Amino acid sequence: MTTSPTHNIVYVQRLLPATPQEVFDAWIDPDSPTAWMRPDEITSTSTELEVRVGGSYRIVMRCATAEYIHTGEYLEIQPYERLVFTWRTSADWPQASIVTVELHPQQDGTQLELTHERLPDEESVANFQGGWQSVVEKFAVYLHAPAEAESNRR
Repeated sequence: MTTSPTHNIVYVQRLLPATPQEVFDAWIDPDSPTAWMRPDEITSTSTELEVRVGGSYRIVMRCATAEYIHTGEYLEIQPYERLVFTWRTSADWPQASIVTVELHPQQDGTQLELTHERLPDEESVANFQGGWQSVVEKFAVYLHAPAEAESNRR
């Protein structure tokens, strides 16, 4: 996996053990993200997804001491290739940031490239770099063994 924060941008790259269709379908499935859409310190996640251009999502992440609410709107949906959405967090940010997920077929899976841009400051970049890296690692585990990942979240 590669990560690179530059000018308030986080970039995460990871080879995933699934086809682009399986990766895309898992990313937009309303139940799937509850198993993997959370960094290490987060103990549970709930999601509401309305996956269509102009549709919204709501992700609530909980840990022992806090709750983080993330919301946004889907800007672009190219099945099995690309997903672009705004990202707002419960922190007081002046504008929404943008997350782009690109999928590239490989002989042994799918190369996922995630870019999160327009983050408000370097502290956010550092936090999201570690957060997205952790999320993508959990996503890879989920894709390898979804039933096992589901049982681990309970």
